Amino acid sequence: MLGQSEDHPCGPSATAATRSTSPTALTAVTDLLIGADGAWSRVRPLFSKAAPEYLAVCSVETFLFTAETLYPASAEAVGAGSSSALAPGRGLLAHREGGGALHTYAQLKKPGTGSLTVTSPMP
Repeated sequence: MLGQSEDHPCGPSATAATRSTSPTALTAVTDLLIGADGAWSRVRPLFSKAAPEYLAVCSVETFLFTAETLYPASAEAVGAGSSSALAPGRGLLAHREGGGALHTYAQLKKPGTGSLTVTSPMP
């Protein structure tokens, strides 16, 4: 949605103003427009009637706080940056966060059988 401008602070690929109009006639003029497209996005319904779909991948997200002391083997495996172990249909990814925490994602391809009912964790 960004046009071309040579002197914009974000660089030559962004214009100073972006105009976006949703199907519900909401118009926004901004310096920067960020699409929030998480499963429970409050922005998406303003621009689209699309609903989240299950795409056969389950993810679990964890944080290991004070990893150096409580989980030294995990802290060593991740190191100062990130680490991943990937295989067809599964993956384990971890990276360093501020304060010494490890942020970890476990993913598994799990084809759905029948319908899946998911409710938003947001109020």
